[in-house]
Amino acid sequence: MNPVKEHPVIEQSITDTTPDQPAAEPTLAPAFDLDTWISGMSATERSVEIYGNTSVFGEYEHLVRELDVARREEAAGERSVEDDGGRVARIEARIAELAEIQQQSKTTWYVTALDGEVFKAINEEHPVPDALPEPEKPSKNAHPSVKARYEAEHAEWVVANGAREAERTAAQNERNLHQIAASVVRVEDWQGNVLAGTAVGQPITVAQLKAMERKPHGPLQVGRLLTAVAEAKFGEPVIDAPFSSATSRSARG
Repeated sequence: MNPVKEHPVIEQSITDTTPDQPAAEPTLAPAFDLDTWISGMSATERSVEIYGNTSVFGEYEHLVRELDVARREEAAGERSVEDDGGRVARIEARIAELAEIQQQSKTTWYVTALDGEVFKAINEEHPVPDALPEPEKPSKNAHPSVKARYEAEHAEWVVANGAREAERTAAQNERNLHQIAASVVRVEDWQGNVLAGTAVGQPITVAQLKAMERKPHGPLQVGRLLTAVAEAKFGEPVIDAPFSSATSRSARG
């Protein structure tokens, strides 16, 4: 019997069969000018939606309750003989009408962050008085005359402080209104038409804001504008990109 000849095993790595790939040439990043980037930084804008007609909300609440009852009756087959099956549809149609009525009274207020110099100038032009320091309370072991003098001084301070705090509140509100007025870029109606604002050369006035503030919901609405002004000035919001399968694939590489 002829012995089986053993063939030599040739060891070969995977890389031996793969042709050499040319190394990718590094690409230079475009020239970056930090000064240009800083000069191009923009001020943040925020927006607030304010509705002029909120009186229809009461009817809306009533219809929502009626709609719930009508749907439950319809589901249970307890519809009255007079009801032709359109009660739910009629309520829904009226709710849609109310939504349209309120929508047509909507305005969108866009405010921008104030420049530091403008912000400082407004604060200087509309100073807020300091709070009155409260008299220091004497120790328990103080002489009765000292305690008596403190009680008299404190009673005077309570009266004076009440007046001072009212003055401080009014001054702070005046400052706030001037900040809002200076911040409003534009006011749009429900169809996107620009009604007023610095962008169209018709700045919102403090008098207009005060007139709004006197309305039943005025303090709330003006307060929302003031919050938006502060958020535009001291916040830096970032728009979240919509998540998609394409975005997911590119993120995975």
